[in-house]
Amino acid sequence: MLRIYRAAPSKNSASIDARNYYRWPLRAPYYYYHKYYFTPMLTISLAGAEACRALDYFRRPNALRLTTQQGPQLLMRLSSHVEMISWIEHLQAAINISLDLEFRPMPKFITIPTRGLTTALLDPRSIELERTREQRRRDQREVLI
Repeated sequence: MLRIYRAAPSKNSASIDARNYYRWPLRAPYYYYHKYYFTPMLTISLAGAEACRALDYFRRPNALRLTTQQGPQLLMRLSSHVEMISWIEHLQAAINISLDLEFRPMPKFITIPTRGLTTALLDPRSIELERTREQRRRDQREVLI
């Protein structure tokens, strides 16, 4: 299960002033609503999900796509390539243990090829090769299903 929470308001002096002390929809001090920020907005089952690099998203270089079995997709923008690899590995570990033992596929331990780390990370040729590999893998998956 992946739980997504609201971000709690910052406690610096700029956020606690006369205008901002009583928040608009709640009309009460924000510290009374700490429960509001610590209850999940969304809970997603990771059973059958897939975490991969968003190769077709051109706006940001380090984007991660989490596609769930039920259909919704989450697009996450991360600050660095190392952070993106870490997120992919941790999400894939969570996906691998989210299914029952009878339905689990073999775990994916190698997430990104090591030869891509020796060349430039955002080299247009390497991105195009990754896109074609991803498309070929998706086509094969559609044929098998």
